[in-house]
Amino acid sequence: MADVEKTGCLYVGEGVTLKGNFNVPDIATISGTIEGDLVAKQVLIESGGVVRGKLSAEMVDLRGEVVEHLTATRSLIIR
Repeated sequence: MADVEKTGCLYVGEGVTLKGNFNVPDIATISGTIEGDLVAKQVLIESGGVVRGKLSAEMVDLRGEVVEHLTATRSLIIR
């Protein structure tokens, strides 16, 4: 699920904070922090990753934290 070398993907590294709203056409991998809304096809939130805002995706693999609201239309994996 986390092939971050593809076009249309977003990777937020550990220790990085992004502020704003993001629309990612494919896969978003979050090891750092997003402060704002995130819409993507697939989202992987690593154990240190945080999304402070609304998260919407077809598939979500959650190891970290979503603070506000999460919508997964196909599958949600919470580890």
